[in-house]
Amino acid sequence: MLIQHFIPYLIVFLLNTFNIVAEVEDHTGGSFAF
Repeated sequence: MLIQHFIPYLIVFLLNTFNIVAEVEDHTGGSFAF
């Protein structure tokens, strides 16, 4: 199953995206609605 090999990369991608959003939020004073 190819999807089973893809899921870990998807999870890492989502976590990295969330971390980037959190850092941007810190730099802008939390103006985003997350």
